[in-house]
Amino acid sequence: MSRKRQGTTLDLWPPLPIYIHYNLSFLFLEDKNDVIAALTHPDRIFEIDLTISNWLLEKSNAWVESFPILERLSLFSSDRSYPVLPSAFLGGSALASRRLRYIELERVYVPTLPQLLLSSQNLIRLFLGKGVIADEGFLSPAVLTAVLSAVARLESLHVYLPSNIFHEQGSTDSVLPLPKFVVLPALIHLELLLRGSDDYLEDLVSRIHAPLLETICVKASEEYARPMDIPQLSKFIRPTDRLSLLPIQTSIILEESRFKVSHEFGIRGHICFELTCDSGSEFLEVSQVVHVVHVFKQLFPPISDVERVVIEINIPPHNPIIPPAEMEIDRWLQLFPLFDGAQELELCSGYTLLKLHESPNSKMGQELFPALRILRLTCGFDVRVPRIIKSFVAERELTGRPITMIRTCRRLRR
Repeated sequence: MSRKRQGTTLDLWPPLPIYIHYNLSFLFLEDKNDVIAALTHPDRIFEIDLTISNWLLEKSNAWVESFPILERLSLFSSDRSYPVLPSAFLGGSALASRRLRYIELERVYVPTLPQLLLSSQNLIRLFLGKGVIADEGFLSPAVLTAVLSAVARLESLHVYLPSNIFHEQGSTDSVLPLPKFVVLPALIHLELLLRGSDDYLEDLVSRIHAPLLETICVKASEEYARPMDIPQLSKFIRPTDRLSLLPIQTSIILEESRFKVSHEFGIRGHICFELTCDSGSEFLEVSQVVHVVHVFKQLFPPISDVERVVIEINIPPHNPIIPPAEMEIDRWLQLFPLFDGAQELELCSGYTLLKLHESPNSKMGQELFPALRILRLTCGFDVRVPRIIKSFVAERELTGRPITMIRTCRRLRR
């Protein structure tokens, strides 16, 4: 509806809470006018889920109001230049955001972000996406830790990490007391995205203890010039109650643009590491196996004792776009000998079995998965697979290590 009709409607209704939901990548002028009309009632706005733009910031003065009942704030920008929220955002008062429980920000610059988070003591979920704590909005690991120390109820934390631990423009370190170590007593889920150096990641997790952590996921781009060294992250994971025991299952997904490995600890506990290509690449380089194996040995030191392994390889055997040399995945098979204690193996594609059989380095029937007792196979196998299965079973019989074959249609959790 038009801005006039929207404003008239709001005036006619009783003072009910207002939800602003315009999270499309592009807003038409009519949509923008509706948002501006709704913002004239900041005292009634309960939730904002909005694609923000410089135009919206310029056309409305409501962003400096206090929004006293606001509980959910989600702002995303598709502008090339990140919108800069006013310094008096949400009233610029410590009382302005006391009711906030969910904050999600991406591709926006919030000059008063530390103050906003420090005043949001009821915060449960915090999502700091791309560009929020980088560049002009840079927060050092020390400052981010100090901010997190104030949100004792935080259960879910997602942070897109800056590429460097230091910033040439400095940060707000001098205006905040900087504890060397903080406890996040309610944190259950942690997701960290990094692109470039792992120094920021290491410094941040060295300052945090999360005793109830159940799920942690680290996602990295492929542009690392060296394997990641993450002793602090490994130390951070191990003391938690949910993640310190031996995982009941390890899952591996290999696609043209993504490699993901995850450990599952019972119903809740979960650790994953994901390596993805950047936007300019069509596939992961096979040389990245060196990085993955290096991470494996740091994050998951007892992997040789894992009893159940699930493998899914979704690289087509014939792809005219990608040259054969770049399609080769034999190097990724270096991962599999790490699981020499696995007693149960689930293969989620026939191509996985074909590659295991065809690789001259796998020695499938003798050395690979020597403790294997159960092999689960899913649907969608190549016509050559039954012959390979018979060969595999026969080889294991000859070595005195028989296996049981089970067919299933269960799919790996993505």
